[in-house]
Amino acid sequence: RMHDERRALWRKVARLHAGLKAMGYTLGTQTVESPIVAVCLPDQETLFGLSAALLEEGVYVNVARPPATPKGLFLLRCSLGLGHTDEQVEEILAAFARAGRRLGLPVSETPPSASAASNA
Repeated sequence: RMHDERRALWRKVARLHAGLKAMGYTLGTQTVESPIVAVCLPDQETLFGLSAALLEEGVYVNVARPPATPKGLFLLRCSLGLGHTDEQVEEILAAFARAGRRLGLPVSETPPSASAASNA
């Protein structure tokens, strides 16, 4: 059972990572390395603006900035856990798309999930 839950978690993290990347967000890693997906942003203003916009969408993310990160590195850390559903991952992606566009970031629409694409 735990093995299945862990596999499901990694699948959800992979979806979040791929979806954010497909939208145009710059990520801290090229591949999925942990249940935490880091979104790199250009400056502190964008970091706090996107964090606030996501919170308005109902998505909480951790903010990491200097001195907790190297100079010039501004991150939103998105953590998934076993309790997150596929639907919640899709909601998180949609929130990133809406919030990013609202801030004028060059992000595209939420890409369809593999399951949604195969059901079409």
